This record gives sequence, C-alpha cells and structure tokens, in this order.
Amino acid sequence: MTGVFLKTMGEACERTDWKVHTWVLMGNHYHLLLKTPEPNLVTGMQWLQKWLAAELHLRSAANASQQIRRHRLHPPKLPTAMHRWIIQSRNVA
Repeated sequence: MTGVFLKTMGEACERTDWKVHTWVLMGNHYHLLLKTPEPNLVTGMQWLQKWLAAELHLRSAANASQQIRRHRLHPPKLPTAMHRWIIQSRNVA
C-alpha cells in the first residue's frame, strides 16, 4: 500500500505543484500537511482519491484472482470431521 500511495502522491504533486511537508498513512486513511501554491486543493484531492482507488482496486482484483487460482490448484484442507459431514450431507440430499 505504501508504494502505491507514494507513487500516486508523487504524481499528484507533479500535476499540482504541491509541496508535501509530512504525511501519515494509516490502515484506512491518510493525513497530509502540504502547501498549495495554486488554489487547486479540491481538484488535486479529487484526482488523488480517484487514482488511489483505481490502483488499489486493480491490486485487490489481481490478488483475488491469484487466490482463486491457488484454491483451484490446491483446495484448502478441511478438517476430517468437516469433510465427513460434507460427504454425509451430499449423500442425504
């Protein structure tokens, strides 16, 4: 997440000429202390949020497809009791 944030934040700074003094990246949000030489904070934040969401969405989709492929190739092992219950349930139905 940090790499995606820094890359996207760097692009935002190039586009808007922002000067970032400090930032904090939390689990589900971030804080910025920055200087905006032009009155473009709203436009820049809209761009930043849009691209962060897009990058994270692409990464989570790629991660999800990797996990699906992994489970198709190597299904998770079920405890023996659970496996017996599934087989019994199928036979009853």
